Amino acid sequence: NEDHPVVLDFRNFRDDFLLRSDIGNRLVEFYYKHSPRIAKSIETMPMVKMLLRGVFRAVRLCLPKVR
Repeated sequence: NEDHPVVLDFRNFRDDFLLRSDIGNRLVEFYYKHSPRIAKSIETMPMVKMLLRGVFRAVRLCLPKVR
């Protein structure tokens, strides 16, 4: 869900932190280029999806609060 709080926090991190640097822009470009294929491949792997959800929630706690 694009309005999920975890998604919103990552979007804010992208906009307020990553897109302000050259390397951040490159990381965002890499993500948009490769993530659809990766997401499609894990769609059929429920255990991987569950694991990644936990990883993303943990990473979210480490994101700088820039807003």
